[in-house]
Amino acid sequence: MAEPKKALVLAGGRGTRMARAGPAVPKPLVPVCGIPLLVIHLRRLLAAGYEEIHLALRHKAGEIIRFLREESGLPGEKLFFHVEEEPLGTAGALAWFRSSPCPLLALNGDLLSAIDYGAMEAFHEERGADLTIAHHAERRRLKLGEVILGTDDRILGYREKPLKEYRISSGTYLVGGKVLELLEKEEWTPFPEVVQRSLQAGLKVLGFAHSSPWIDVNDGRDLARAEEMLREDPVAFGLEPREVKA
Repeated sequence: MAEPKKALVLAGGRGTRMARAGPAVPKPLVPVCGIPLLVIHLRRLLAAGYEEIHLALRHKAGEIIRFLREESGLPGEKLFFHVEEEPLGTAGALAWFRSSPCPLLALNGDLLSAIDYGAMEAFHEERGADLTIAHHAERRRLKLGEVILGTDDRILGYREKPLKEYRISSGTYLVGGKVLELLEKEEWTPFPEVVQRSLQAGLKVLGFAHSSPWIDVNDGRDLARAEEMLREDPVAFGLEPREVKA
């Protein structure tokens, strides 16, 4: 029997900035156009064929588990809950899956994302990656002038408040068995440390570029933009237009 596809949603943070914006629910359950953010995540994963969806929880874990079991309408037999006794960082929970033979899809629980998981899986497999990191372009305008320096302190140019483009991690990863073996259970581990260990071990770390709608929902401004995105194209996020509240 084939190994079931597994995903891990990292949703243990306190959501302090979001709490200041007013929602009186745990951050993963903050509604976006009337639908909890975490529910949008889970529905997309189920639609993509993930048969085991694991959730790494800590802050208000009991409230989140009760909602998902009793009110979300999601298939409970496909949801598995893990509560961190101590904070494990942004990637420590990955170590729970050290014996998993299949790539583990790991993603941050505070994202509104339309990344094509199937395309990312195909990229990971075809390129023989050990770790694949989804990434996208973000553009930011600097608030100050940029000096272009050459050798001997010579100034070669000056740009007034230039628009810069950066490649940004989209908080979505495919993690192979060789990477998981580098981790220790119950060890506080930030995700950049996972990348560094993988590179130092000579593993194949690749980037999956995408241009799908995506936003990291951290505060009230992000939430307002996420609702705009959902209203503009609910189908991209796996929803029916009738489900999205105005």
